[in-house]
Amino acid sequence: MKWVFDIAIQAKVEEENYPANFLLLNRKDGEKCFLCGGRIKREKYSGRSSYFCESHQSK
Repeated sequence: MKWVFDIAIQAKVEEENYPANFLLLNRKDGEKCFLCGGRIKREKYSGRSSYFCESHQSK
């Protein structure tokens, strides 16, 4: 996350100027992963939701 903020600050980026695939704002359980087409899974940890692709990301 720090890396993303550092890049944005250096580039003086406004929210509407991010490339469409730079941040994934609307991940949903069951949707297709934009990288590999795998399934996005949602799990809760300490009351917070976490989304990951079952095909290429680990918990």
